[in-house]
Amino acid sequence: MNRSIAIIGGGASGTLLAINLAKFANLSQSQVEITVYEPRQQLGEGVAYSTTDAQHLLNVPAIGMSAFIELPTHFRDWAGVGDGDFVERRRYGVYLRETLANTLRENKFATVQHSQHLVTDIVPNKRIALTLNDNSIAIHDAVIVATGNSAPVCPSFIKPHDRIIVDPWAPNALSNIKSGDRVACIGTGLTFVDVALSLVARGATVSAFSRHGLLPREHAKMSELPKPPKTFANSRSALRWLREQSDWRAAVNSLRPMTQALWQSFEDNEKRRFLRHAMRFWEIHRHRMAPRVAEQLNLLIANGSVTVAAMRVA
Repeated sequence: MNRSIAIIGGGASGTLLAINLAKFANLSQSQVEITVYEPRQQLGEGVAYSTTDAQHLLNVPAIGMSAFIELPTHFRDWAGVGDGDFVERRRYGVYLRETLANTLRENKFATVQHSQHLVTDIVPNKRIALTLNDNSIAIHDAVIVATGNSAPVCPSFIKPHDRIIVDPWAPNALSNIKSGDRVACIGTGLTFVDVALSLVARGATVSAFSRHGLLPREHAKMSELPKPPKTFANSRSALRWLREQSDWRAAVNSLRPMTQALWQSFEDNEKRRFLRHAMRFWEIHRHRMAPRVAEQLNLLIANGSVTVAAMRVA
């Protein structure tokens, strides 16, 4: 009997899941029918990878973007770049779709169907019933929700207005902004960076505000490796050299596998203290800009096209 699996959401996570489920089904010779519910015309994009702006780059080097944990160079080889290169984000959705197609090409045990229906309700029983937006019912053995982050909403203290853009990733959200317009951005994270690059390319100027006025830090260029001495006098001198070369980026990266467990180990008062005092500093070190993006942004700040200030919106 074929096992039926539904994936709600066909962005990067949903598509990666479909790829790996199909691969596992083929390896284990288990029949599986996978349905990905995604209203967009194409799988693999979601919000993150639907951008068409070539200035928007991945925030992770190519060596860290493979669809397969056991094949770490898979994406790098597909893109034809080096380990430390940062590829245009719009290419990643293409990579995921091609990888899914290749995974299914000679796969006798898995099928993947893309449904553009919206799922409006989930009712678990012996099997799971999904109500779709045309009021039809789809029955599956297992359901995985991979819908990503919710779309942003306008803060309650801001009155809606046609000149206020709540979701810069909505289709044509920035299309009414013209050359010479002055745009204010509330927030100075990675979304702001992408928006600023796009708006300045249109001829607009951008002023950004956040509580701390802090920008994401820059990834290190992997090609710029330190050159150790040919020999060390002793282990202490070797350790001393290592300490001198240490990079905070490596320390932050090393915490990735244990971040969730570390957070769960905190007492409630520690969590509150972290959220109040350290969250933003963690974010700018954890979620970093590609070197080329950082260089572009610094140039725009230097020439006055972009300004960044620490302040609150009253």
